[in-house]
Amino acid sequence: MTQDHLYFGCGDRAGHYWHVPGEHPVTYGVAYDNRTKYQPAGCPYDWNIDGGAQPNTEQPNRARLEHHDGWTCLAWWDRTVDTRPGSCSAFVARGTHDYTSMLALLTEKFPWVARRSPKLDLVDEHPRKRSR
Repeated sequence: MTQDHLYFGCGDRAGHYWHVPGEHPVTYGVAYDNRTKYQPAGCPYDWNIDGGAQPNTEQPNRARLEHHDGWTCLAWWDRTVDTRPGSCSAFVARGTHDYTSMLALLTEKFPWVARRSPKLDLVDEHPRKRSR
């Protein structure tokens, strides 16, 4: 199944999973332990998004926006559910979107994430080549 909007991060408890719109906290794919076996269909992002797309400095609510292979990723360090270091979230959408559009899409597609996320501080916005 191909999705145009995906959220990667915690649902209502610690643990990072792929989520599809309208299904909270149903996961899309498999648990973290099986991360090497799964990538959402049509999406260039895989489990390496877990800590790999966020800003280099790990500070809560600091966000990074990037474009890759026809998709946009808004990723941030997120301590709203899991307070341990390394906890992060990412919202990916098919197409090229700016920061404001990504926030609007996040609110529309994953309102439960948008409600719990404080104002994100965009610290890095530019296309970047990703390697797998």
